[in-house]
Amino acid sequence: DNTAGLDHACGVAGWVTDVSAPIGVLDNSQITNATLPQCIDNSDYLAGTDILVVRYAGEPLGAEAEITKDWVYAHIGMTQGRIFQADEDGLMNSGADFSEAPATFIHPFETVIYYISACSDQEGGCDADSDGGAPIPSLFQVAFDANQMTNTLVAENVEDFQVRLGLDTTGNGVADTVRSANLVTDWTQVVSAELAVLVRAPLADDNHLESRDGRKDIFNNNARGSYTLAGKTVQRDDQYRRDVFTSAVYLRNDQDAQVY
Repeated sequence: DNTAGLDHACGVAGWVTDVSAPIGVLDNSQITNATLPQCIDNSDYLAGTDILVVRYAGEPLGAEAEITKDWVYAHIGMTQGRIFQADEDGLMNSGADFSEAPATFIHPFETVIYYISACSDQEGGCDADSDGGAPIPSLFQVAFDANQMTNTLVAENVEDFQVRLGLDTTGNGVADTVRSANLVTDWTQVVSAELAVLVRAPLADDNHLESRDGRKDIFNNNARGSYTLAGKTVQRDDQYRRDVFTSAVYLRNDQDAQVY
């Protein structure tokens, strides 16, 4: 409805409420200062990592009176839905008002960006002096905070984040091929996402050396100090212990996923 001109400091009008792309992946090979969402500062982003964008309707409100000024909502019925930014407390934008049977629902509209920052304390931007002179790579979330997008620290010591997509090339609803986002040419075939993070211990261990004692990487000839996440292999040779955590997610909105 009245959200097409909103950019929420991300640089492109209507980008944050673009429901034609419920999931978007910025592959690390495609990320430049020009392709970064402007709600992520260039100095904060950790080069070589992926960026994930998801858009969805949150849990429905109990009553229209719960609407809060300036927040973005989705008014959803059986056959239609309208996204709006609330004008006043307790009132939806008039252009998003409609009636249907059965009853319609109002949901908070969520746009969430996940990315790896080069430091955990972004005050003044990440540089060599961040985090007391020892920058801590960290997973951050950018999400709606009324009429702006706000950065929130999710977890420290997350060194890498990679996304790989599952494609159904035969039309049977099951992923039969996996590819990084930059290699996907037909996004209507995307039915799942593999999400992987590389996490290190918060402190170095004087008795540990990754190239000697690190976990064996079964995807890289059992090499130690090697970690493979969503198809990307990285090598470490320091005294931090690490592990990879991976989750595969089925995408209900597979028809509209896309790469930026």
